[in-house]
Amino acid sequence: MIEFRHAGALVWLVVAVAPVVIYLLLRRRKREVPWGASYLLRLTLATRRKASVWKQMVVLAVRVLVLVLAASLVARPYRQNPRPRSLAPRMPERPVHRVVLVDDSLSMSVSVGADSRLNRLRSALGALLLSERPGDTITLIRLVPERPRPGASGRRLLAAPFTTFAGRLSRREVREIVSGISLREGVIDLEGPLIAALSRFAATPGAERELYVLSDFPREIGTTLGRLEWFRSSRGGICVVPVNMSAAGESLRSSVSVRDVRIGSDLLLAGVPTLVYVDVQNFSDVKATTRLRVELGGQVAAEQVVSLQPDERKRVALPVVFSRAGVEALEVRADGELIVLDAGLARCVEVRHGPAVWLYADEADPREELPMTESEFLVRAIACEPRLLGLEPIGVRELAMPIPAEVDVVLLAGPRVITPKMGEYLTSFVRRGGGLVVAMSPRVDIAFYNDNLGPLLPAHLIGPARKEVDPQSYDSARQEPADGASELFAEFATDRSGELEEVRFYNHVLLEDADRLEGVVFRLTNGDPLLVHRACGRGHVYLWTSSIGASWSSLAVRQSFIPLIVRMINAAMAGRGFPRNLRPGESFVCEWTGKGTAALVGPDGQQRELQPVRGPEKPFVIASGLAERGLYELRDATRRVGAFAVIGQFAEPDLRTLDDDGQKALAATLGHSIFEDWPAAVRALGPSDSAPELGLVVLLVICALYLFETWFVRYL
Repeated sequence: MIEFRHAGALVWLVVAVAPVVIYLLLRRRKREVPWGASYLLRLTLATRRKASVWKQMVVLAVRVLVLVLAASLVARPYRQNPRPRSLAPRMPERPVHRVVLVDDSLSMSVSVGADSRLNRLRSALGALLLSERPGDTITLIRLVPERPRPGASGRRLLAAPFTTFAGRLSRREVREIVSGISLREGVIDLEGPLIAALSRFAATPGAERELYVLSDFPREIGTTLGRLEWFRSSRGGICVVPVNMSAAGESLRSSVSVRDVRIGSDLLLAGVPTLVYVDVQNFSDVKATTRLRVELGGQVAAEQVVSLQPDERKRVALPVVFSRAGVEALEVRADGELIVLDAGLARCVEVRHGPAVWLYADEADPREELPMTESEFLVRAIACEPRLLGLEPIGVRELAMPIPAEVDVVLLAGPRVITPKMGEYLTSFVRRGGGLVVAMSPRVDIAFYNDNLGPLLPAHLIGPARKEVDPQSYDSARQEPADGASELFAEFATDRSGELEEVRFYNHVLLEDADRLEGVVFRLTNGDPLLVHRACGRGHVYLWTSSIGASWSSLAVRQSFIPLIVRMINAAMAGRGFPRNLRPGESFVCEWTGKGTAALVGPDGQQRELQPVRGPEKPFVIASGLAERGLYELRDATRRVGAFAVIGQFAEPDLRTLDDDGQKALAATLGHSIFEDWPAAVRALGPSDSAPELGLVVLLVICALYLFETWFVRYL
């Protein structure tokens, strides 16, 4: 179907009848004059008249057609195509400046079959770039800014917060630009790019202004839409085109994300089972079933199938055993992740064969009725499981001198007396990274502990809660929420492996300001602290207010007794290693056991050199400025020397687009409803090849008819 931009110009079609009028007028002016020789001439002309009439009609028709086409050329005809083949919208008549906000977040890797959100974005962006004309300008702005990476200079879209292209681009240049869109982890920010877009528009005041927002509009931005109200009054004459890059029906697919992973300590024991706590959430509108996997060195160490209702969040405990000593990196994944790129969470731990533990307790007193001392009881109990822990009983003499660096933890099993020298050396030991576990017993003299261990104890000791032990009077234990350093103990508050609530505590030592005390791991049912943690220097102190043996509790007859002792010692010796799970911005420090310069390999595969720093005894490596979440490896020229992780929640767990209310709020702010996909936006704006200009074709036809008319008249 042919339509005209300036239909009023078709009035000039009346000029097309001019050749016919002229022909008729000239024909009527002829008058026959008879004369003698005209008879023979009329006979000759009569034989040719029939042949000349059709030639005159051809010439007349050609001249009329030329005038008709000339009038049409003034009206600027075009062809209306209801099914456009092109993905580019119609270009304005004046030069245009287009600003395209490009979503380069990881959620764009979600795919349906072979088609992904990123592919749809690249197709739309490529069509816009190819439609640029001389005099036009297009600016690309990322919604997730990224610093330039080494070796990425050829990717022009990633080289700056925005990139501007002027004039026509070749297909090779367009392919280079769209292929340079690499995805990164982060939540899109509309406010900053919108400000940048208005700034770019100000640089071309004489051009038409079009703003394209190509994104999947994740639900995380719903809470930030209130900050965009200023754009409603600032957009002026800008044509805003928001387009959703997510396919229809994607919100009905199950999407499970691992939100967090906790181990409890960066320092664990080989062969000792521990629980890895995984927070997993269903970010979809349908019920989901997923398989959680914990991988060690590429091998599955634990897995579990989890069913989740829509938007349900669970904490799942997966038992893991680290069988060998060294630095181990584990990754937790959920089957069926919609994000194509790596979205697993990594954690690093240092595993040791077994700590060197000194056990100090009073020797047996023949005047007491107790069958054995706390020290003897522990040694016999641990001897049943020698692979877990080896205790070395010591006396006063060992603690009355500096504690050797080879010792990891000192366990005070309720001795009566702590001397000033013991307190001095224990304080120095803990501050240098040693671990201290302090337990109570009926023999403890509170005054010695307060006076000599005051700088180490989490709280001031008051005295026993009960003067005498009554088998009918007891308390049980419950876990105190959130201390950060106490995740290792969470399993002992569950029926699966802890059953700590079933233990009877007949007596314990009271602490000062117990209600406001920080670092409480377990409390008794009456509210008094049972296990309290305190960090001192690089070391850690754990205070157990009841007895570790059978004096004041029934813990010794429970299956959780030995694992709990191992956990306390394991947590106390955390200062003997270096933190290997860091928050973004923290620095990593460790001893350097490799050869030469250290190479730090980040989660993105990029490598940078670190120069070891000479310490008092050994060289150290310091890595700072670490912001990207994931697993990092330290290497020398031949092997991996160590590893650590920068932890943090995944930025885009919810892969669904904005709900109806969110889309309405965003549409009101931007001044245009969100198109469901790119073809819908092109149809609404008018496809570029649905209105191709036919003026050149018409002009060529006119020239061809003129040449034909000239040839026809001259030669025929």
